[in-house]
This record gives sequence, structure tokens and C-alpha cells, in this order.
Amino acid sequence: MMRIPGNLGAVLLCSLWITISVIAQPAWAAAEAFGASGSGDVPPPTLSARSVILMDFETGLVLWGKNAHVPMDPASTTKIMTAIVAIELGHPQDEVTISRSAAVVSGSRMGIVPGEVYTLDDLLHGLMMASGNDAAMAIAEYIGGSVANFVSLMNKKAVELGALHTHFENPHGLTAAGHKTTAYDLALITAYAMRNPYLVQLVSTTKYTVFPLHGRSPYTLYNTNRLLDFFPGANGIKTGTTARAGQCLVSSATRSGWRLLAVVLHSGDRWSDSARLLEWGFTHFTPVVAGREDDFMRSLPVAGGRVRYLPVQLDKDLVAVVPKKWADAVVIQVALPTELRAPVQAGQVVGQASLVINGHTLARASLSVRAGTGKRSIIASVWYWLQEKWAG
Repeated sequence: MMRIPGNLGAVLLCSLWITISVIAQPAWAAAEAFGASGSGDVPPPTLSARSVILMDFETGLVLWGKNAHVPMDPASTTKIMTAIVAIELGHPQDEVTISRSAAVVSGSRMGIVPGEVYTLDDLLHGLMMASGNDAAMAIAEYIGGSVANFVSLMNKKAVELGALHTHFENPHGLTAAGHKTTAYDLALITAYAMRNPYLVQLVSTTKYTVFPLHGRSPYTLYNTNRLLDFFPGANGIKTGTTARAGQCLVSSATRSGWRLLAVVLHSGDRWSDSARLLEWGFTHFTPVVAGREDDFMRSLPVAGGRVRYLPVQLDKDLVAVVPKKWADAVVIQVALPTELRAPVQAGQVVGQASLVINGHTLARASLSVRAGTGKRSIIASVWYWLQEKWAG
């Protein structure tokens, strides 16, 4: 992971004041900055999947996509959203009694039976590891009060996350009219999900023992995601298969602290497609870190202030992902006034910092002061003036 030094000599300082707010990383910025392929003349891998996306987890930058905005059947990748809603509205130690309607649902199962009692934690492991449709139904009935109400919560959450081409009809992903998502939307949903430490741990687990609170003896679940077994750094997240959706996989892998998310839908070989896609990203791209939230950038003089200088800091991480061959061409541009004028409010935005390559802005962050200052008194102004005269 490349980090640009934070010393002022490495920063292009601009005296022009520009009013700016923090903006999100453009989803397809790679295509604009590095050519039509978005890969800096590095050809993307040949994959069997009909719909594909590779996204940087931290910035949301799309490194490559194919038919990424085309609505597709998601199969059991649906369960990523089921898990999000359940985790946010329930507690892992909640006790759930299994209904007949949940136990008899068709398709992949974790093997629950009517009348058994499980913790929500056990059901979530059955949902995400064994891809249990029965677990999905039990969770939906418990959290939502009804499956229909739970699905409404799923769709509401999708809108909140910006997954605007996603619509769910059930919590498990069995084929249903109108049950659709896109590779891009799934990447957005997954990026949100993988910010939850509990879910990160859950989807990276390969073997788990279930302990029913009322019912049979403990039994073992195994993760359906084979990528965890053979791809270096793999740590999630969800398989999906139906006759209509084909083989699907939403995957995550981390190397040297850098995480990539990949989605392949309707694939002929989801394991090979996902592994080749992730390996391509790790091989040909690199994150460039110009600064982290609260990093000091420089101090600005304050005209008429009670203090003479105020430190300026980054309001958020300033990070971009670029093809490795372009990493040395990334430039930091900082727009700041030559001085501030009192009064200055704590938290006041005073400038912006940008990462730029080939004339294209890859990332932006506002710059602000953490402490403020009021106007200095006439007596203090005279004293400052005398100090400057004596110093001169």
C-alpha cells in the first residue's frame, strides 16, 4: 500500500480559496482516469459470468465491471441483506422458536425442525454458512413479525444504501417474479455489511457447531464458500445458486490490509471467475494513501485572531486506488486561502485536498480547523503590533 508523504514539500499549495464539500468517490472514476477499461491498459480477465464487478472496499471505486447495472436473479446472495436487517434489529442471543412454515421451505437448508429453539446467532450461521432457506424464513418471521413485513424492511434498507435497482420478494433468494438486483447493488450492500465486525467474523468462518436450546443434540455446519479454502486472503461472503440465476458468488479478500469485493452472477464457474477477478485486482492495482482523517496538513495565519495560527486537518481519509503503473503519477492538490480572518469557528471548513491523476480527480476531502478563535482585543492587537516591530 503506497502512502504519499505528508510533508508540505510534497503538497501543491494553492492560494485560491475554493468552497468545497466532501463528495463521494465517483463509482466509475477508473474508466475516466485510466482509459475505457478503467484498468490503465491492463486487460481485464476473461470470465464466464454474465454480470461482474470488482470494487475497492474502502473507497467504493469500481475497478472493473461487466453488465454491472443489469438486473439479475440474485439467488442466495439475497441473504446478505437478510443478515444485515437481522443483525441491526435483533440480538445474537435472542431465542427463536422454529415454525412449521420456516422448517419446510424448499431448497438449501440448515436442517431446523418445527418446535426447536435456536439463538439468532445460530440461525445467522445457518443462513450465511449453510445458506439455509429455512434459517432465512425463521429469521424473517422472528425479526419482522411476518415474512412480508421483513421483506419490506429489506427493501427499505436497499433504498437507504443506494441499491436502487434492487427489489426483494423473499428473504432467501428462491426465484420469484420481481426479485432482482445488480452486481453493483450487491457490491454496495456487501460494502455496508462488511463494516459490521460480527458479520465479518461470521462469513469468514468455515466450520461451526450449532447448539439448539431445545431440540436435538449439537451438530456442525460447513461454509458453502469454497473460496475460503483455497484463495489467499479470502474472508467472505456468500454463495447463491438456482437454475435461473446460475452460479453466483459475492466474495471478499484482504491482502496487506487492502480489501477488494467481487461479485459474479450467472457464472459457469464462480470459483474460478471470482479467484481470477480478485487476483487481477491485487496484481494490477494499489491503494494510494495521501492522508487519514484528522491528519495535520499545515497551519494558517489568522488575521485579527486571538491566536496567530490554526492547524488545518483532513476531515476524512484521502485515499484512491490506481493501477500500479500509475501510482507515481498521483498528485496531491491542496486549495487553501493564504490566511484566515477572525472570528473562526471550531470545525469550520477552510479548504480542500484532492488526489489527481491525468487531470482527473480521484478523491477529495475537505480541510477544516478543529479549534476556533475570536477576534483579539484592541490592546492585544497593539501588543502584537509592537512585538512585530521589535522583531523587525
